[in-house]
Amino acid sequence: MQLVKSLSKEASKYPSSKFNDSSFKKLSYVRYADDWIIGVKGSHEETLEILGKVKSHLESMGLTLSEKKTKVTNLNLSSALFLGVLIKRASQHSFTRASHNSILKRNSKKLRFEAPIPRIIEKLKNADFMREGRPSPKFVWLPLEHRQIIHLYNSVFRGFINYYSFAHNHHRVVSRIGMILKQSCAKLLAAKFSLGTMSKVFKKFGPQLSTTIVKDPKKPKTFSFLKPSHKITLIFLTNNTPIVKALYGSVSLASLDDLTCSICESDYRVEMHHIRHMKDLNSDLGPIDKLMIRKNRKQIPLCRECHMDYHHRSKTVNSRISK
Repeated sequence: MQLVKSLSKEASKYPSSKFNDSSFKKLSYVRYADDWIIGVKGSHEETLEILGKVKSHLESMGLTLSEKKTKVTNLNLSSALFLGVLIKRASQHSFTRASHNSILKRNSKKLRFEAPIPRIIEKLKNADFMREGRPSPKFVWLPLEHRQIIHLYNSVFRGFINYYSFAHNHHRVVSRIGMILKQSCAKLLAAKFSLGTMSKVFKKFGPQLSTTIVKDPKKPKTFSFLKPSHKITLIFLTNNTPIVKALYGSVSLASLDDLTCSICESDYRVEMHHIRHMKDLNSDLGPIDKLMIRKNRKQIPLCRECHMDYHHRSKTVNSRISK
C-alpha cells in the first residue's frame, strides 16, 4: 500500500496536460495471453528502440517475436487493432459533455475504442448469417423449434454487444449487427413456416419475432428477439473469455426446458450428455453411466461441472484400459 501511494505521488508530478510537451515521455503496457500492446509517448526512434529491447528479452527466454503480427503505428495518423478493438485518437473536433455540469468540453487527443464493424460483418458472412452482402437464413438451424432459433440468434447477438459494451460506437454495433441478425432470423422463420416474406413473418410473430410456450398455464414462457438495454450483464467463461458460443456451433438448449443436473440437481448451465449407442455405456465409469443404463437413455442432463468431470474421468479410465 505504501508503494502504491508513493508511485501515485510520483505520477502526479507528470500530469497529462503536458501531453503536447516534447520532453514528456510515457509508456503503457497491456498483455492478454500472448497478445500485447505497448503505448509509447515518444518519438518513432524511441519506439523502435523499445521494440528492439522487447525482441532481445523474448529471445533470451527462447521465444520469437512474430514479425508479421508486429506493427508500429502512429495513432495520430492510423489506428491499432488489439483484441478485436480498434484503438485510435479521438477527432480534434469532437466534444463530450462533462459529468459534473452541462458544459461541452473539447475531447481532442484522447483515446477512442471502437468495435471494427466491417470485421464483425465479415465474421457473420463466414458463419452463414449473410450472403452477397445481405442477411441470409442460417439453414443449419432450420429443424429446430421457433424458441430454439430465437435462443441461438440471441446468444450470438448478446455475445457481440457484451464484448463491445465499452466501445464508443456501441450503439452502432447494436443497430447494425442487430438488424442483420433479426433479418436473418426472420428469413429462417419464413422458410420454416412457409410464410414467404419477412413482412409476413413480422406480421405473424410481431416486431421481436416472439413465440410463447405454455407448459404451465400459470408460468407461460415467451421467447423474443433480444432488445438490448443500456445495462448489459457481461457473461464470462472461467478463462475470462466473453461468450459468443453460437456463432459457428451451437449452444446448450436444455436450460429452456427448466432441466436440472441428474447428479447434483443444479440448474446452472445445464447441457445434455449424449452417447451414440447404449453398448458404449460402462458402469465402471461411475454413477452417470449407471444411471443411464438404469433409465435406458442415451442422453441425460448434466451441469457443466459434472459433464466435464465425467469426460475427464472417462478419458483416464480409457487410457488405463488401453495400457
